Amino acid sequence: MPGKILGLQIDSDAVSAVAVKSGFRETRIIGCGWVPLGEGGFDEALDTLAEGMDLRNDAAVVSIPAIKASLHTIEMPFSDPKKIRQALPYEMESLMPFSVESRVTDFIIPGVGSTPGVLAASVFSETLSEILGCLKSRGLDAQVLDLECVPTANWLLRRQQPPDNGLFLHIGVRRHTMVLFFQRRVVLVRSLGAVMSDGNPFAALAGPGRHRIENPETFRRAAEQVVGEMARGVLSTVHAFKGISGMPVSVDKIYFSGPGGLFPETGSILERYTGFSAEALDVRADKTVRMEKPAADAWISPLMSGALALTLRDSGDTRSFDFRKGDFEVRTPLLGSLRRLKSAGVLAGLFLVLWMVDTGLEFNRLKRNYEALGAAMEEVFKETFPDVSRIVDPLQQMKVRAMEDAGSVVMPGIGADSQVLDLIRELSDRIPEDMNVRITVMTIDQDTVRINGRTSDFNLVDGIKNSLDPSRFFSGVTITSANMDRSGNQVQFELRLQRAKDRAV
Repeated sequence: MPGKILGLQIDSDAVSAVAVKSGFRETRIIGCGWVPLGEGGFDEALDTLAEGMDLRNDAAVVSIPAIKASLHTIEMPFSDPKKIRQALPYEMESLMPFSVESRVTDFIIPGVGSTPGVLAASVFSETLSEILGCLKSRGLDAQVLDLECVPTANWLLRRQQPPDNGLFLHIGVRRHTMVLFFQRRVVLVRSLGAVMSDGNPFAALAGPGRHRIENPETFRRAAEQVVGEMARGVLSTVHAFKGISGMPVSVDKIYFSGPGGLFPETGSILERYTGFSAEALDVRADKTVRMEKPAADAWISPLMSGALALTLRDSGDTRSFDFRKGDFEVRTPLLGSLRRLKSAGVLAGLFLVLWMVDTGLEFNRLKRNYEALGAAMEEVFKETFPDVSRIVDPLQQMKVRAMEDAGSVVMPGIGADSQVLDLIRELSDRIPEDMNVRITVMTIDQDTVRINGRTSDFNLVDGIKNSLDPSRFFSGVTITSANMDRSGNQVQFELRLQRAKDRAV
């Protein structure tokens, strides 16, 4: 999606926003922000974000909190998306204690394992209406409604470095979100409650005066309690999913972000409690992403990577969710269609102008070449026919002269009426048809005509000489050679005919 794109990630604790200008080769971050959710909810958070950045956009991608979705892994007897979409409501109806009609459902197909299955997610229509209503009241809209953390995990899996199997964790204040991927496909999404005895310490890092830790040791113990409890919950969830689904899932590495990613020791605590390698995720590390100076001052990677991943999401990504279905399907307004038609008209007009310019330049080039060839042809004509003083059409005049010259070709030393064809006709008439003779070479010069040929015996050579001797074209006929060939069956001969210059034709 080229143009200005706004990514809004809504989680249990906050709303993060990233605005980018997307081109064909790179994406530039032009604005960003992070606002904790208060009593005013999403509506109030949008107002606060609008004070620090421009939310206007050409397209917006929004993710809803994972806690707002009901997620189920469902086995299907087929893998065709159309058939799954038709059968899924009936499968979901038996799994939820509320009406399917009151919710919007979407699914992704992990495509792993021997049994076809889907990861289905359903959200109350009321939740979607509330989010879209808040956006609409500010002149905004969401072209895509995805699920928290799934676009971030998919961005990670599009890169070459990550292992095929692992976890992505959004470590929050009130709740955490985990995404399990197996064979480079998302297979499980879960929202986990944050266990806290004395409050979550990460709230202090994400709130006003962030990055200030007054009592480091107390903070570290509180952080270890939160991360340790989360790690135990994550491992239990993975183990249970492995047993229920039958997939041989494994974890090779853990990636994490969110408020918990602001604490430098979070990675080491995760490694100690899980036994897996852990790494903080930074979507800004994408090679196609650039940062403008105003946005760089406000950028905090653990809090804003999720929103940035939304802006990098492919518009037709089948590995992620989109709850703009049914009554919430995106409908292009008439004004938007007219704008697109206007843009298409401008592009078509520009193309026409460029085509006309290109055609004009090509015409001028061909015209110059034509004039140059005409001048060269006229020069050749003058050199070939210097006697012609008036030149109108060199090519046509050259053709006429060539035809005239071709019709007047005569044998050297013979009258104008004695053409080559007359000489050949004379030889043909003088040599009897029943005479076994074959002429192989005839050479004509100014004084003589030489004939080479083959016949069956020496007497026939004398017969040919005697037949040609009376001809008015020749003053004398001489046998210059007559020999048997190597086979001994043919006589090779050569006759020399003296041209009759003094005879009248």
